[in-house]
Amino acid sequence: MMKKYDIIIIGGGPAAINFSKAAQHSNKKILVIEGDKFGGTCPNYGCEPKIFFEGAVRNVLGSQLMEGRGIDQASRINWPQLMKTKKATWKNVPDSEEKSFVKVGVDTLHGYASFIDNHTLLVNEEKYYAPVIIVATGQKPRKLNFPGSKFTHNSNDVLDLDELPSKVAFIGAGIVSMELATMLDACSCW
Repeated sequence: MMKKYDIIIIGGGPAAINFSKAAQHSNKKILVIEGDKFGGTCPNYGCEPKIFFEGAVRNVLGSQLMEGRGIDQASRINWPQLMKTKKATWKNVPDSEEKSFVKVGVDTLHGYASFIDNHTLLVNEEKYYAPVIIVATGQKPRKLNFPGSKFTHNSNDVLDLDELPSKVAFIGAGIVSMELATMLDACSCW
């Protein structure tokens, strides 16, 4: 039996969260489908964890600049402890974000959606219908295809490494690469 909604949103990140809050009093039956972690990239993999790491790095780099100028010993990062703290801090984010949908009357579903037609989706071998389907999946890093690419990491992976790598090479020189390079360089001195 097909489940019917007024609106289905594929992706449980900021776009779906904002839409759901705006539509909460509309009497529309809404479903949000998420194949990864509710909340999307920013609170789970990107912005929030990166800001946490940047705070630690900023303190270390500042203390290094002041060493011998009133600071006797520069700070150093303990990567395993920092990562343990990061993981503990953000481990409940997906559940919290999913509960925020439920709180505004939106149904949630874990799984990956595929289109059967313009108004019907297949998720976990069940069909879901809505006259309006919004695709709000954000972007995912693209895995490059070259020999040895299985050994590469994307930014999500780097912000979740239990052990700090001894050497790093970046493919691409965008803002995320530069932020991660600065962070890993400051962390490598511990």
